[in-house]
Amino acid sequence: ESLAINLYLAERYGRQAGPALWPASVADRGRCYQWSLWAMTELEPALLTALLHRAGLPEAQRNPDAAREAEARLQGPLAVLEGALEGAPGGRAYLLGADFCVADLNVASVANWARRAQVTLEPLPALADWLTRCTARPAHQRVLADARAAS
Repeated sequence: ESLAINLYLAERYGRQAGPALWPASVADRGRCYQWSLWAMTELEPALLTALLHRAGLPEAQRNPDAAREAEARLQGPLAVLEGALEGAPGGRAYLLGADFCVADLNVASVANWARRAQVTLEPLPALADWLTRCTARPAHQRVLADARAAS
């Protein structure tokens, strides 16, 4: 439910956090919901399978075929994301345009599993650049530092 929680928090507090976290227009808010649900239904199942069978499960329980099949299923959704990010002339910085918003937060939180799942993003330069921008944000870096300090 973390993506739903993010949507709620963005709607409740996002305008205080910056002008774009929760967009002002109904159309852009709809796109935030669209991308968040898309991440949950199109990316998450296959990425989670690849992650489990390449890094999450004990070695004896991993199935390399399941990981390869999951990665193959990801090619279509990853191409959709790549196309959306390169859709504007010169590409676009974030899913809704120039500003980071809750759609980027939610989709990036799922897409970031690709690294641990050993799913290569090299053939998808717009997606790889976008993911790097999302994970380089100061708030994301603080969360990582807090997690390291807690462990």
